[in-house]
Amino acid sequence: MTVVGIDDTDSRERGMCTTYVARAIADRLREDDSVSVSRLLLVRLNPAVEYKTRGNAALAIHTDCDPDRAFEIARERLEALSETDDERTNPGLVVAAHDPDEAVPADDMSRFAHAAIRDHLAIADAAALIDRHGYRSWHAGDGR
Repeated sequence: MTVVGIDDTDSRERGMCTTYVARAIADRLREDDSVSVSRLLLVRLNPAVEYKTRGNAALAIHTDCDPDRAFEIARERLEALSETDDERTNPGLVVAAHDPDEAVPADDMSRFAHAAIRDHLAIADAAALIDRHGYRSWHAGDGR
């Protein structure tokens, strides 16, 4: 399974919607008849974070797409649709691929997800988690 995670494509002043961008990525993935998208998940984050753009939610797309192809498609859609003219908009992308026969690093992910919902996290902590598990990532702006 490949999971495409995106966040922060919207702007308080200029609009856009991360849910819309996720749907655009999923639709683009589905254009390949051999690829399926099993679900799109809205992930609510800490609503008290002062640097949020609007609702403070991220999106996850579950697919069977090759992770390199999923990364390419998601990055292209993020670059095309994100409102990066707003200095507060710093879109990010993480693509995580797991062999179905191997265990997902659930403890690591659960701890990080739990903290993201309740606390303030450092960019360096997210980058370390990405590196530790060999995921691919991309961001514009400061990466927040």
